[in-house]
Amino acid sequence: ASPVATALGMKSVQIDPQAQRVHQLEYFHRYLLVHHLTELLTAAWPLVSNTSAFKRVSRRLAGVCRKPLDKSNCGVCRCPAQVGWHQISPCGCRICHYCWHAEEVPSKAACPSCGGPCSVP
Repeated sequence: ASPVATALGMKSVQIDPQAQRVHQLEYFHRYLLVHHLTELLTAAWPLVSNTSAFKRVSRRLAGVCRKPLDKSNCGVCRCPAQVGWHQISPCGCRICHYCWHAEEVPSKAACPSCGGPCSVP
C-alpha cells in the first residue's frame, strides 16, 4: 500500500480475475443481446410497419402525446402559464422564461413556436 493510502486509512483491494472475467462476459452477453435485437427489429420493421393494425395503433398513440395548443401555455414546451413570460410580436406567441433562453430567442429573427418573424423588445 502507498503511504498516502495508509495515511488516509484506505485498504488495498485485490481484484479477483475470475470475477472480472464474469463481469466482462455479462457485459459482452448484454451487448450481443442488444445487437441481435437491433438486427431483428431492423429486419422486421418493414414487415410490421405497413400493416393496418400498426397504423391504427400508431395514430391512436400519436393523438395521446399531443397536448392541445392553448394560448395560456408556452408555444414551445406547452408548460402552463407562469411568471416571467416573454411576448413576441407580431405573431403574439408566448414563450416561457426557460424556452426564451434555451432557444436563444434574442439572437434569432424567427419565433421558436410558429417560425414566423419576431421582434424582440
